[in-house]
Amino acid sequence: MTFFFEWILVIALSLFGGICGAAEAPAPCQIDDGALHIQVQVESDDGTLEPGLAITLSDHQGTLSRLFMTETRILEACWWDPIAIAPKPLLVISVGADATNPAAVRLLSWNGSLLQPVKVPALAAAEGGAYRYVVKDHHLWALPLSDDSGGPYQLRQGGWSKMGRALTPKP
Repeated sequence: MTFFFEWILVIALSLFGGICGAAEAPAPCQIDDGALHIQVQVESDDGTLEPGLAITLSDHQGTLSRLFMTETRILEACWWDPIAIAPKPLLVISVGADATNPAAVRLLSWNGSLLQPVKVPALAAAEGGAYRYVVKDHHLWALPLSDDSGGPYQLRQGGWSKMGRALTPKP
């Protein structure tokens, strides 16, 4: 009999949470390449921490590196890819726009013992517009969300270069 009431209580609490607007935590971005496992998890603001991204890199023996990055924007996607501007694969994290900041991309390199941020030049204000960041054929692209934004732009050694051809990556 007690078991039955425990289940009724669990169901009632679940329904009450849904009715009261209890939000589900955003899904983490996870990458498994066989040797390494990478998880990018949104850390919510609980009053003691700034909102941000908790990044964990591990292998079959355990955690290799952890990094916290302050970030108020929404996590959109992540890739572990040998981007053409770097000799080793980079962790590419795409974040969406918020009320005060445009969408952006964060890059991290792995040096064998630490995850380290890689500086990514911002698209100049003159280029304007809103962009979605994608990785295609080992290149990082900033794709305009509207026809009047210019672009697309490709990240190269010297910064962002406007490309004359259209790019239609698979989401």
